[in-house]
Amino acid sequence: MPDYLDDLGRAEWERVMRDTPAGVLTKTDGIVLAQFCLMVSKMIQSCTDPDVVFCAADHTQLRLIQQELGFTPSSRGKIGGAPKKQEKTGPRILRK
Repeated sequence: MPDYLDDLGRAEWERVMRDTPAGVLTKTDGIVLAQFCLMVSKMIQSCTDPDVVFCAADHTQLRLIQQELGFTPSSRGKIGGAPKKQEKTGPRILRK
């Protein structure tokens, strides 16, 4: 987890890591996940702090990151985990 996340961002990071199936996120997704957590933190803060503005562009950015990470119902089906090893069943000619 990046050191630069605030408490809200860290809570979101932990929630995502707990709730995301194994193999969906990899170490290389860390920067995108951090960006997602920063945006979620900003969105939550904007609800309680009038000095924090969460504008339409922020909503768009958050939605795009959600889609990229497979966090929406429609994008979830498009995201696959790590490739599974092929089971050695069926005719030999079909096995690798």
